[in-house]
Amino acid sequence: FFLGWQISVMTCRALKAGLRQEMKQVIMSIPMATRLAKSENVTKHVLSSQQFQRAQRIGFYLSLRDEVNTLPLLEAALAAGKTCFVPRYTADTMDFYSIASMSDVESLPKTKWHISQPEDDLETRAEAIASGGMDLILVPGRAFSVLGGGRLGRGKGYYDTYLQRLKASEATFPFLLGMAFDEQLVAQVPMGEHDWPLDAIVSPRGLATTERRGQGVSA
Repeated sequence: FFLGWQISVMTCRALKAGLRQEMKQVIMSIPMATRLAKSENVTKHVLSSQQFQRAQRIGFYLSLRDEVNTLPLLEAALAAGKTCFVPRYTADTMDFYSIASMSDVESLPKTKWHISQPEDDLETRAEAIASGGMDLILVPGRAFSVLGGGRLGRGKGYYDTYLQRLKASEATFPFLLGMAFDEQLVAQVPMGEHDWPLDAIVSPRGLATTERRGQGVSA
């Protein structure tokens, strides 16, 4: 039994590594102007969704060049008076902290990976779990699958670990919305025991609810 489980885990890791490398090349082959145009279409679908319109507390990733651009959505949410949170990463953990304005976002320091994040003024910001949780999180990824709500991240497990911690708390657990370019949609994503399924995936084609809406993973 143990040997079979170990092989299964190793196989899953190998499949993920292969897909991650493949999707890196696929994304980088999309011209930057095309990525921005696709991001605009994704933005329109998110803005018109009930999930975004009803949510009052939203978690945003601050997008890199190879991810769907979230800044227009963040700006719209702030203008609508929603409480917005962005991630702060350490070596092995992630937390979400509140953002007050777009100028606040623009003033955030960057990590060595060029990720903007709150750093020196955390005591002045609300931490998402401690302040009650979130209604919606926009989730980045390398590949996505409507089948099973699969998502492939960059390999650090930040979101899966964070969601486990959030689920174990008394805070509101959010609707999980994957943000994808069309080219990132695949038939199936390898899913391990601790991988958290998404509730829906939005791409330039529109928003698709996954078959595992509301389900979690084993602890």
